[in-house]
Amino acid sequence: MKFQGIVFLLSIFSFLHLQGQFAVHENYTVNNGLPSSHIYDIIQDSVFNIWFATESGVSCFDGNLFKTYTTSDGLPDNSTVKLYLDYKGRVWFLSYQGLISYIENDSIHAHWLNDSLSGYDIRFFDGMYLGDDGTMFLSHFTGGIVMANDYENTFDIIIDDTGAVYPYWHAVFYHHEKYGVFSGDVKKSNIERFGLKTLFPDMQFCYILNDAHRNYLHKNLLIANDSMTYASSGPNFQAYKNNSIIWEKTFDNRIINLYCDSQNNLWISDEFKGILMYKDADLTKNPIVFLGKNTVSKVLEDHEGNYWFSTTENGAFLVPSVQFYCYDKSYLGIESDIILKLGVENQKLYYSTSNKGFHSALIDGLNVKPINDFNLNGINYSNIFDFQISSDHALLVPSGQYFKFNLDGNNLPFAHSYKHGGYSVLETMEGDILLGISKGYLTYSKSGDFYKSETKGFGLKTFDIAQRIDSTLLLGTIDGLYEYDGIEYSKYDDTHPALNGRITKIELFKEKILVGTFDKGLIIILNDNIVVYDQSLGLSSNRVKAIYPENDTILWVAGNRGLNKLIINENYHIVRNIKYTLADGLPSNEINDILRINEAIWLATDNGLVGFDPGNLINNKNRPLIILKDVDVNGISYNPLEGYHAFLNSQNNITFTFKAQTFNKSGETRFFYKLSGLENDWIITKGNTVRYSKLPAGNYMFNVKAVNDDLYESDLQSFPFRIKISFVRTFYFYILILLVVFLSLFFAYRIRSKDISRRDDLKRQIILAEQNAVRSQMNPHFIFNSLNSIQNFILDNDEKNANIYLVIFSSLIRRILEASKHNFISLKEEVEMIKLYLELEKFRFDKQFDFEINVDPEINPELVSIPSMILQPYLENAIWHGLVPKKTKGKLDIEVKYVKSNKLIIAITDNGIGRQKAALISQKRKLHKPTGIKNVEERLKLLNKLNKTNMTVRIIDLFDDQSVAIGTKVEFYVDI
Repeated sequence: MKFQGIVFLLSIFSFLHLQGQFAVHENYTVNNGLPSSHIYDIIQDSVFNIWFATESGVSCFDGNLFKTYTTSDGLPDNSTVKLYLDYKGRVWFLSYQGLISYIENDSIHAHWLNDSLSGYDIRFFDGMYLGDDGTMFLSHFTGGIVMANDYENTFDIIIDDTGAVYPYWHAVFYHHEKYGVFSGDVKKSNIERFGLKTLFPDMQFCYILNDAHRNYLHKNLLIANDSMTYASSGPNFQAYKNNSIIWEKTFDNRIINLYCDSQNNLWISDEFKGILMYKDADLTKNPIVFLGKNTVSKVLEDHEGNYWFSTTENGAFLVPSVQFYCYDKSYLGIESDIILKLGVENQKLYYSTSNKGFHSALIDGLNVKPINDFNLNGINYSNIFDFQISSDHALLVPSGQYFKFNLDGNNLPFAHSYKHGGYSVLETMEGDILLGISKGYLTYSKSGDFYKSETKGFGLKTFDIAQRIDSTLLLGTIDGLYEYDGIEYSKYDDTHPALNGRITKIELFKEKILVGTFDKGLIIILNDNIVVYDQSLGLSSNRVKAIYPENDTILWVAGNRGLNKLIINENYHIVRNIKYTLADGLPSNEINDILRINEAIWLATDNGLVGFDPGNLINNKNRPLIILKDVDVNGISYNPLEGYHAFLNSQNNITFTFKAQTFNKSGETRFFYKLSGLENDWIITKGNTVRYSKLPAGNYMFNVKAVNDDLYESDLQSFPFRIKISFVRTFYFYILILLVVFLSLFFAYRIRSKDISRRDDLKRQIILAEQNAVRSQMNPHFIFNSLNSIQNFILDNDEKNANIYLVIFSSLIRRILEASKHNFISLKEEVEMIKLYLELEKFRFDKQFDFEINVDPEINPELVSIPSMILQPYLENAIWHGLVPKKTKGKLDIEVKYVKSNKLIIAITDNGIGRQKAALISQKRKLHKPTGIKNVEERLKLLNKLNKTNMTVRIIDLFDDQSVAIGTKVEFYVDI
């Protein structure tokens, strides 16, 4: 392995062995997406992602996915040993080969120092600082310091008067937001000798380690506050207060990492022996050992209060909290993690487990020492759901071969031969022993009598029994809460629904009766006043399994969904509820019993034994963090951070994607969103995507927030935007349409007026015929139909088709107006004009016909001239009277070819209904008369007379073999 000789980069243990008291929420390895399980550093970036430096690349974790970067992504070296977060939020990577890089905008950038330092013997850097003025400090693993200016691309390595690189031994940088930048392990004499104060005016120097420690390469510096400093070199550790040593110790192994968390707990990583936690940084007390036989390379407390432990053997461990001390079966040396019941006598803890087990341990504060040689005499026949330590200091344990034991587990004589496994045990004030069973309860009286309650008329399955100060018995049964006054049994309250279901637990505290139910929550009874507290009011679960009243105002309640700390007012109503679950560091949400031992509270859970100090328990829950990741508009992604956007009317399909940034998956996060401008109320979702389709024009603000199980809300994330009104629905569009029509008519009139005034009588007749022809093209009926089609598209909000139709209509008018200036135009212009006209008619009649225009390849359409606008009336006639009335889709063909060298034939052929049938339809419908065709014929006569040509038009009716009309053909013979 290439890390040989570097202590914290070695891994000699290949198996996982937990020797600690905290619940591991997750263990992340290569199986979860890390590039390697050998991790050397971890940090959290400015947007709360967790970064891992491994021997096989770096990885970024957002709580759901790992994204890995290697040399293929631009990383100069996969073996990354240190990470650093600069003032810009960039993450820097320091590699084992001494190479430096950083990530910005999801791209890896190699630093210019890599080339500049290539000639120096630098193994790798283990410390870095970059200031906003471009000043960069780098400390070398084996000694030495590099100072660079990142803006000017200059650097310097301190050298002594012999020219050798100055051994700035064991320099380590530590950046603290409050206390600045420190460099540790510097001799006082060297500060003056080498002018370090002048070289580094903004740096504070800590000359705290003695010369005996300087032979060790591994070093750490930790500034805890303005007076406390911790430092290590190799296995040597020193704690300084105001530059004076107050505590020092040499550990068995080298110290890998020092860390101080938000609760002032000091963490010391002891190589190969896990991590040591000194509670409240009290170095005089024994530490808690966690992750034994692992080398913990880094400790990190994230923004949610979770703890991360990276190791060089087994990946990273996520621990939600270090407030709960957890002891599982591997630590306790037992067979089952499910602990059912707790009891204590003289600092000795007794507990039963799900596999018929019964065990004991010594308790010292929050520390547990199992008594491995403790065993109950005899055979246990079933699980022990309850036991009691009697007034004569004996263990009363049902479900076994024997019933009564001394505190060492040896059975004691018991007067009654009848023994039975049960749900609950109670020693009464009179000295009787009651055992709740499936049919009432058994009574072992102090006087020696024995009886079953079933014989006295009470045979309900009894889960718990309590005795009031007046000796009245309270019985928690499968059918509700009962009481027994020594004479008769009666329902406590036959009318209250919560008291008529299965009762699981009864606790008496002063005048109050505290009742736990199987599915109706917690009941508080005081002087017949009944208060019910269930899930709808904030309780974690309606199933209550254990109750512990700490005092008049604090009540602990446990069930199958965690632990509740209830704050009660003088009216015995809950004023505050603090929840603790897996997300807070509990090993299980299934809690079976609660017991107070001195200053600590202990829990029996389905995943071991848990202890905590209720006086120091802190609700570590933070407000959830929500990130608006993406805004997708019609398939185009927009950055939510770019602020206000104005979208076109067609850009009205919008999808918002967001997420709650969390690493703790035990709780459930819900999202509340609202689109102001469309919605008035918040909408709840568990998904992370919201889509809006076909939003109308208007101003909007999308708002989203996250709410966790404890009803903590995140900050609001917002995205303001506007959808513009469609142009075709604006006042300006209607003005434009009117203006186009008005200008078209106006300019057509002016052009015609000028032509009429310049020509003679014969030309005036030709112009008059042309003008009539144009008017036939542009008759009000045609304009009205065209504008009506545009209006229909607008009303249907079909902006696209309205725009297309308007473009074709405008282009056709322009061409007609241009052609009207001339008697003759090129064949190319005529073809383009009729093509526009046919496209417009095809569009208007919903593609009821197709058309095709063929020009003989031997004809050059740009050089051939024909009379302008002679084809349109015939095309209109063919469409309106031949093709439109046809029930099937029609076809219109226009063909141009030579008849002679100086004569063209232009043939228009349709497969319509024929002239005879069309005439009948026109007569019935009283359609307009085809004056356009008459005008063309008159115009051709005038042109023939004027130019001495012989241009004619011929109309041919087409029939099939059965003499059925199959269309019409029009032939123009044009002289050229």
